[in-house]
Amino acid sequence: MKFIYQNTTKLFFTNLLYDDLNSFIASNDFHKALIISGGEATTKIANSIISRINVEHTLCSGVQSNPLSELAESIAQQAKHIQPDFIITIGGGSVHDTGKAVAVLYYDNGNNAEAYTVNGSLSVPGIKKTLPVITIPTVYGSGAEVSPAALIRIGNEKRVIFSTLLHPLACFIDTKLTRGLTKAEFARSAFDSYIQALEGMLSTSANNISDAFARISIEYFNDSLPSLQLGDFSEDILEKLAIASAFSSYVCSTASVGAIHAISDPISGRFNVHHGTALAMVAVDVLKKNVYTQAEKKIKSIDDMLSNAISEHENVYEKLIDKTFKIITSLELLKNVKKQHVTSEVIACMVEESFNGDMAGNPYEFSDNEIKTIIENWYED
Repeated sequence: MKFIYQNTTKLFFTNLLYDDLNSFIASNDFHKALIISGGEATTKIANSIISRINVEHTLCSGVQSNPLSELAESIAQQAKHIQPDFIITIGGGSVHDTGKAVAVLYYDNGNNAEAYTVNGSLSVPGIKKTLPVITIPTVYGSGAEVSPAALIRIGNEKRVIFSTLLHPLACFIDTKLTRGLTKAEFARSAFDSYIQALEGMLSTSANNISDAFARISIEYFNDSLPSLQLGDFSEDILEKLAIASAFSSYVCSTASVGAIHAISDPISGRFNVHHGTALAMVAVDVLKKNVYTQAEKKIKSIDDMLSNAISEHENVYEKLIDKTFKIITSLELLKNVKKQHVTSEVIACMVEESFNGDMAGNPYEFSDNEIKTIIENWYED
């Protein structure tokens, strides 16, 4: 057995965000912040935080889901004129991913974001230095707030910038910041943490450490499921969702994800579908193949963790597939998703794009035609 686990992000669970943030900034001798936020709601939170922190700052707002590389490149260029000594990201996974991409590009001399992706000309060894990043999540699920990766959209493709230097320096979790979220925003983000943990347990790279993180993530997701279905959250449930998010990221960094993520990537990349929604679109069809590669004992252990998802199936493999389907249905993750008509050429490109890095740890070897069939459930000629 061979695996590596490393995480240098300090996690603060706090009810005194401003005091703890100011103390941490002072202890690191930071003086000038580049602050990155998302839409109107997270920008409002960012402005509230800005008014209470004791450093010079510049705010860049407007990061949307599935962020484009051009935005990160533009913010990095602005940053070079501002010369910050650290970055604060306030929002969801797309905001944190953008901030981490900016942290790399700030020290770049002429290359674009594509060069620093894992398949780019400079790749991982090309990242020599990054700006320190502090993350403040306003939603929990993707784990981007503690991840050493930045997922950005380049053209029609979602690409990954990765480096151990991109571990955020600190992550501040104040559950009060989630209070403005809709039920749908909670649900699709939390579903992301479930799928990351589930794929990690089924991965060919799964190991004792990744399984330990995955078990906690899935159990906490299960504990939160009734609240996610109702849209009503206690402090305890919000903390569990935050831990499930972080731990699902630790699963990814220790094992891997798989075909659910891989096939969802071109859906998000080409059609700007929210990551959690795209995962829900393909999860059940992928699981119909993946679960049967596993020992019955392991599948039963996952089924046991999902006690709040009810299924009448006796076969544990079918039971886990059905429970995932019922989670998707009960959380209304596909409520507004409709089948789209695209050309056969686009479908062929999506199949090809599905064979990306996320596919590497998948336990079942999908054929082109099998992936085409999954995609054609949502996109047809």
